[in-house]
Amino acid sequence: MGVLELLFGRTGDDRDDRCRIPSEHDEVTYVVTRESHDVAYAVVVREAELEALSSLLRADRETPYVEGDGDGADGADDAALASALEAAFDDPSVDVGAFRERLERPRRAAAAVLEAWRDLGIDEVGVGYLPIGAHADLAAFVQGCRRRHEREDDPFTLPEDVERVAALLARIKRASERPENRVVVNRERLPVLDGEEGSEDEDDEDVPGEDADAE
Repeated sequence: MGVLELLFGRTGDDRDDRCRIPSEHDEVTYVVTRESHDVAYAVVVREAELEALSSLLRADRETPYVEGDGDGADGADDAALASALEAAFDDPSVDVGAFRERLERPRRAAAAVLEAWRDLGIDEVGVGYLPIGAHADLAAFVQGCRRRHEREDDPFTLPEDVERVAALLARIKRASERPENRVVVNRERLPVLDGEEGSEDEDDEDVPGEDADAE
């Protein structure tokens, strides 16, 4: 049973989608709902690591994958990309659209994580919240950048501070292996990844120091 199921009870027609948690220290009750909150990993994040991730994203975006007029995979000419893929895989039927998606999904995930963690106002050292499963996309993005750096025909070069991103990834991996690092957090503090929607509770305000809303 997952964390949210423990809070709300077992899944079924009779479940209550609102969990009220009285505070032992304040005269308030914190309310958690499935729509406004989700389970995530709490990860220690350094400001320098966010800057390094920003540099890596910028380098990947601004360096074309193939020769052409484009800005990275977004602007690369379809014919040139298809030709390059055909030569690389010796297969004229390679799906260019699917290849673009494989390139773009990890990049979009990394960009979403960076934006969300910057919005938290992390100064020097802070805590970021990472949706369960997002570590794989981050790792894929960094691995893809390393492969590009190793290709002789790719002009892409890893930024000098890339090892800070590697250190962040290692910390995320350790955090994801420890169930006690899972927390229930307001969706407004989470990166919005592919296939997800942001919280619609625009009027909800977080109580300072808490991840749930007070009623």
